[in-house]
Amino acid sequence: MTKNKDDNETKLNQKEEDNMLARVPKPKIKSMDIDQIKRFKRIKSSKKKTIEEIEKELGFDKIEPVQLTPSDAKAMEEDGDYFDEWYEEELREFYEKIKD
Repeated sequence: MTKNKDDNETKLNQKEEDNMLARVPKPKIKSMDIDQIKRFKRIKSSKKKTIEEIEKELGFDKIEPVQLTPSDAKAMEEDGDYFDEWYEEELREFYEKIKD
């Protein structure tokens, strides 16, 4: 007997919830086709500044890098600059935060 009562209450609650949701206006979303999305991405990426432009705008282009010792320079030639991508990513993130 209580199971039926609980089921009926659950059904009533679900109907009330459905009615409430039906009254909430749905946002009007304009769908974009694939070409529009590609165009938007191209425009967005074309506005992206280069690292050099960001450094110049922030005044970082005037900063002289630390002089490497000959052994450090040789190690960097052999291993590559493994901080390069990290630096660019952090600089872009920092720039985006302060430009807004």
